[in-house]
Amino acid sequence: MELPFTGFELSFLLIAFIVFSLLTLASIYYEADASRAAGVPGDRLSERKLFIWAAIQAAQEMMAEEERGV
Repeated sequence: MELPFTGFELSFLLIAFIVFSLLTLASIYYEADASRAAGVPGDRLSERKLFIWAAIQAAQEMMAEEERGV
């Protein structure tokens, strides 16, 4: 069975995913610190965490359906 990607392509995808994840986390925590310093409640941060949690749940459900062959 042939692999769909070469080692170079997999390395590039992995690095891109890690960089994207780090930038996303940095933006979340940077906004939280900035709003805390300004005295603004963290409602927006809570909304973002709920959105991310919902996206993760949806992705897990899609993966489970694929595994079941639905």
